This record gives sequence, structure tokens and C-alpha cells, in this order.
Amino acid sequence: MNRKTHQGWAPSKKKYVDFYRKKMPQLDPELFGNPVAGTRFADFGAAHGGMSEYLVKELGWQGHASSLAVDDGGFAMQFEDPK
Repeated sequence: MNRKTHQGWAPSKKKYVDFYRKKMPQLDPELFGNPVAGTRFADFGAAHGGMSEYLVKELGWQGHASSLAVDDGGFAMQFEDPK
């Protein structure tokens, strides 16, 4: 198993972004159906980064994400916001 690339077994970040895009407005229509740009969030256990990418790129939110380091058995992050 290659935790740095996840090739061959892990779903892509796109799959997670698509999931959150579909499900989050259903779970909380008030919060995710009419998002307010600049809303802040914290995403713990964030790898691969699908939730963070959805919140930042699609809803215009700002926040922080953290996850277990790859060297400690975590998964590699696949989303990085240059801001």
C-alpha cells in the first residue's frame, strides 16, 4: 500500500467533492443551500481534502484543515489553497 499516492485503491478527491456537493445541501439546506462567503470552518481528519475543497472553492468559505501526517500513517492531502 502506498499511502502517499493511494494509487489503485483510494477514491479520488473529485469523488469526495462530488459527494459533498450533492449531500451537504440535503443535510442542512440553510447552511449549505445558501452559503455565506467568508464563513469559517475547521476540518480535522481532512485528507484527501474533498470537504475543504468543496467549502473553499464552491462556497467561498475560509478555514483550516489538518490530518495525520503520511509518515505517521495518514493519507496525503490532495487539495491545497494558495491563499
